[in-house]
Amino acid sequence: MDPVRRRYIWKSLRKDCAIWCKTCISCQKSKIDRHTKSPIGKYPLPSGPKSYQEFLTTLHEHFREIQPKQTSDHSGRLFFVHKDLSDASHAFVRQDMVKRTLRQPYNGPFKVLARKPT
Repeated sequence: MDPVRRRYIWKSLRKDCAIWCKTCISCQKSKIDRHTKSPIGKYPLPSGPKSYQEFLTTLHEHFREIQPKQTSDHSGRLFFVHKDLSDASHAFVRQDMVKRTLRQPYNGPFKVLARKPT
């Protein structure tokens, strides 16, 4: 701001410099928090108002291009099993539900009756 103030003077110098800095792409890239304001005069003005039919046609075309989002498959999720559980005689089972304050999230201990190979 000082170099500009030393060489030039006009009524809204500070305001104009602030607007220029907010819309300058290289200034935005060098700042930590980026401004979302676009530069002045970068967008072409529309040639005229669109008719209702043109608007609906364009809207239909955009909706035809929309595709459903791909769903996720969570059934193949692997679980973590600690190595000490491979030879433990007893185990605790977690109840996956909301419990009241100071209630144990695990039930047990339960005796291990059989093991399935992994």
